[in-house]
Amino acid sequence: PLNTNSDDAQLEGYLAIAGSTMLVGGTLDANFVTEVTQAILWTSIAITAIVIVIGALVAAAVSRQMTKPLGRLVKHARLVAEGDLQENIEVKGRDEIAQLASAFQQMTSNLRGMIGQVLEATDRVKSDSLELSRGIGLLYEIGGQTSSSAVEIAQNSESVAASAAENAKAMEEISGGIQHIAESA
Repeated sequence: PLNTNSDDAQLEGYLAIAGSTMLVGGTLDANFVTEVTQAILWTSIAITAIVIVIGALVAAAVSRQMTKPLGRLVKHARLVAEGDLQENIEVKGRDEIAQLASAFQQMTSNLRGMIGQVLEATDRVKSDSLELSRGIGLLYEIGGQTSSSAVEIAQNSESVAASAAENAKAMEEISGGIQHIAESA
């Protein structure tokens, strides 16, 4: 049985020990229970607050560890978008972010290669264009020479034709003179 005395805030009680004729009795200060309960409550609140703060710090560290590489990827993507293919991104780890960084690195390398090929092709087209231009100039020169030769041949042909006409006229005169001589004889 438990007896309480509300004036003193004490708990009193006794208990019979089984198999013997002995009793155990005790008195307990009820204020002690209240104090211990309050101490346990405040300790629990303090531990809960510490766990929340530590959890927030761990979450911030993990978040920073994830967002920092993403920030580098964004910076690299902006550089590539602006045409700067010289910058390489550092790949660390094997997680999804590292795989994404590796894919960005491969994309940048491929773009560098393609631009190099385009520049080589441009240089080849430029040199071939210059060579073609020289060839066209040579053909134009040859065409000009041929044209002047054709004009010269035409002038010479006219001159030969005029001479031939004069010779034909002279032959007619000679032929007419020979005929006149033959008729007179």
